[in-house]
Amino acid sequence: MKKLFLSFAAISCMFLASCNQNDEVTEPAEPGTPALLKVTFASDVNTKASGAPVANDESKIGQGIILVFRGTSLNPVLDGKTTFDFSTSGNTAVSVNITAGANRHVYVIANISNAADFAGVTRISDLYNLAAKYQLTAMRTGTNLGMSGFTENIDASAATTASPATATVQLHFLGSRIHLDWDLFQLPSNMTGFTITGAYLLNVKSASDYFAAPGTYLTANVTSFLYGKSDITGFTGSYLPVSPATNTYDAALKIADLSADKGFAKNYFYALENNSQSPTIVALEGKLGAETYYYPIIINGDQNGSGANNATNAGDKSLVVQRGNIYNVKAIIKGFGNNDPYAPLSKGAINVTITPAAWNPVIQIDQEFN
Repeated sequence: MKKLFLSFAAISCMFLASCNQNDEVTEPAEPGTPALLKVTFASDVNTKASGAPVANDESKIGQGIILVFRGTSLNPVLDGKTTFDFSTSGNTAVSVNITAGANRHVYVIANISNAADFAGVTRISDLYNLAAKYQLTAMRTGTNLGMSGFTENIDASAATTASPATATVQLHFLGSRIHLDWDLFQLPSNMTGFTITGAYLLNVKSASDYFAAPGTYLTANVTSFLYGKSDITGFTGSYLPVSPATNTYDAALKIADLSADKGFAKNYFYALENNSQSPTIVALEGKLGAETYYYPIIINGDQNGSGANNATNAGDKSLVVQRGNIYNVKAIIKGFGNNDPYAPLSKGAINVTITPAAWNPVIQIDQEFN
């Protein structure tokens, strides 16, 4: 992030903690000349959707909002905003009414559900703890996933309504994706007939902020979790985030009958950022005869037995689930798991490799634009 953003965000945190509505920072006088700013969106790759639809449309953009702030103070004031809807609009460049001047800071949120959620935003600090959050349930279809991005210090001094200033904003996904693959080639002879029958994503933050100040996590203001197993109240393992009575079951966090569709391309979950002491877990479920076994894999923890008695996931948590990442989880099953998906495994039961990779939108628009 740019150094200027770091100072904006730091002062925003102070405002959130200590200022009331009457504590305003005086802005320098602005010329006030009406002007336009044309905003386009970018990612690492820009494409237009064509031909047959793909399995999901993660990067398609529908409704969104652009907020432009002005000033050189540490908490710039709103200068202009507009909404857009690419599902009906024929132009990817969005015009925003602003005033002419230097130091314009452009923030974009794509695929919003309700523009009224941003009605109270008057300064950059307001973006860091909106009452409205991005919901994990909005990701479950894999279509029109939430994105956000910003660019700062746009010089609009010479802009007019006839000759707009321009800005390009790089968009990033608000969530992450966790891919899963496994092998059974190292099973001992007494596990002949063992099969993987399902997988669950456990301890997933239910919502996230659209933007976060430096040094904080986007789920810092979210205390609720979703878990992905309906009879979770019967489990008493080490990694329960809160009392099960205050948690929420979500059937979308289960993949069933995995043996028919093995591999990263077929099996993945969506998740939100999590650095809490209640870590996000992928739990493989397997059966041997009438017995069910679980293999919990902590995404943001030590994987291979540095904890007490060689327990997995008990060491220092050196990784976190971060937004904008894909986590490729490869599990080699080598022994019996546990009856509780929250109980740590012995090192001999599983060997796990997790490979993070950047996950960037490929901006897709449904229409051909002039």
